[in-house]
Amino acid sequence: MKQEPPSDIIATRKLFLAGEPDKMIRVEIGRPEPFPNGRDYVCRWRISGCGYENCFYAAGVDEVQALEIALKLIGAELDYVVGPEFGGRLRWLSEDNADFGFPQLP
Repeated sequence: MKQEPPSDIIATRKLFLAGEPDKMIRVEIGRPEPFPNGRDYVCRWRISGCGYENCFYAAGVDEVQALEIALKLIGAELDYVVGPEFGGRLRWLSEDNADFGFPQLP
């Protein structure tokens, strides 16, 4: 399946760089929609800002599972790719909180 940006955005989270609150990374999550096979569902999301942009998707047997998996994968992408790319300075709520507020993979 092609990586496309979400078309119907249902939620957005803004992260910022510590020490530079005007520089933001935006996470946009799309509404789960039927997968092209007609049986399962796909939830698309995009992470963009500060010169970084990438689109992703997660699939599940229903809308809830697709969204649940998407949230976990967003957390993993932020923890292991995006966060380190910005020198560990990516923050959500405060300068000293490196938790992005997404579920963690076990």
